[in-house]
Amino acid sequence: MRKFGNKLVAKLLGAIAISFLVSLGMMALIILSNVYLQKMNYLKEFSIRSSYFMILLQFSAAILTFIAVFFIMARKKILYLKLITESVHHIANGKLGLTIRIESRDELTRLAQNINDMSKELEKKFEHERQLERSKSELISNVSHDLRTPLTSIIGYLDLLKKGQYDSKAQFQEYLQTIDSKSQRL
Repeated sequence: MRKFGNKLVAKLLGAIAISFLVSLGMMALIILSNVYLQKMNYLKEFSIRSSYFMILLQFSAAILTFIAVFFIMARKKILYLKLITESVHHIANGKLGLTIRIESRDELTRLAQNINDMSKELEKKFEHERQLERSKSELISNVSHDLRTPLTSIIGYLDLLKKGQYDSKAQFQEYLQTIDSKSQRL
């Protein structure tokens, strides 16, 4: 016998089979109850029209029973799929690092685990990007400060020289030397 590699399909096929058997049982129960009621003379002879109507009711009851049993059996998987869908929506809207609870060992669980791994990895990557952005901002701020201080000093000394605000040739040379050293440091 061939073994199913897909656990979810096997579970769904099992749910269909059980639903089918329950609906057949329901149909048999309805038929047996009609036969019993006819034997006890609770039901008079049926006309053809009423017989067709009873058959229609029996099949309707069987179909409704099948649907009800199938949904009862598949409800847990449907709710889990809904949880996965909502979680993916939250992750897509920025709630990185969100994890989905792991319930069983089928394909939906593997899907949830893969989504959890992806969410954690995205969170790490975005955190790394934020850290790089912060480092870049700090570097720009530090470089800006390191440039601004000597540049302000150079501008100040150049302004003194332009306005001729020095007392001697030695002070003039001192100002030029300061400007030169600060510009070399830049």
